[in-house]
Amino acid sequence: MYEDPRRLMHNSMFPSPSLAQHEASTSNNERNVLKQQIHVLANKLLPITVFAQLALRHCQDPQVRKHLEKINCSAEEARVIVSQIQQFGQNDTSSPTTDIQQNES
Repeated sequence: MYEDPRRLMHNSMFPSPSLAQHEASTSNNERNVLKQQIHVLANKLLPITVFAQLALRHCQDPQVRKHLEKINCSAEEARVIVSQIQQFGQNDTSSPTTDIQQNES
């Protein structure tokens, strides 16, 4: 028969964390990974913007300039979205751990 792994791991000397603590820890880890990925995305957008702007300075062909302007504009819009997501993450002050502790009191 299937045995609950938390029950198997239980040891009075080394108590296992509660399910709520485990879920809070997992949620915090997921948030940290997401924050890191958003930071990486912002770093990937920077050279696109910089090189598009450099190319625009030196480009004489109107058709190529049009394409470069679209690239630059799209990268700038993406950068603004990433910045908004980063600010949203910073403004989110509630954490699962805090919510759990309040509910247990």
